Amino acid sequence: MIYKTLFITTLITNFILFSPLGKTLEVKITEDIESVSVMHNGKEIVIQRNQNVDNLINPYFAKTSRPCPPFCIKPMTMGEDVETIIELDILDYLRDDNSIVIDSRTVAWVARGSIPGAINLPWDIFKNTKSDIFKKLLEEQFNVTIDEDKHYFSTAKTLALFCNGPWCN
Repeated sequence: MIYKTLFITTLITNFILFSPLGKTLEVKITEDIESVSVMHNGKEIVIQRNQNVDNLINPYFAKTSRPCPPFCIKPMTMGEDVETIIELDILDYLRDDNSIVIDSRTVAWVARGSIPGAINLPWDIFKNTKSDIFKKLLEEQFNVTIDEDKHYFSTAKTLALFCNGPWCN
């Protein structure tokens, strides 16, 4: 009987020590958040930080000095009526059914990588706000009600747009 109890105790201990349930990530998002799961293209994706503490950023994204203009650093607060959000806010928006995270970069940039769960609507699609495509987008994706030329946003989703950071125009 003692061997049976010892065997079961060993199994449980090993399960806890060597299973994903018993491990915590060393590189977390915050002290309390290890990862966030979101839906992306119909699949569940786990967003977490790279666990390799020696990892370096891809050299393609590591440029720190570019001619200004056009690559001038912009203010972090874009305007009085524009809320500046941080990475943790994006994670909250990704989990909220009443919000949409939009990657407003061009397709070429998105091909290099994006935030899982974000939808790509390149900034230039917003140039012609009178187009049928734009109106359909407002109504079907963002829950905006359009009556003739009036737009009603009382039931609209919260939109969180991102682009190439302070380099965006």
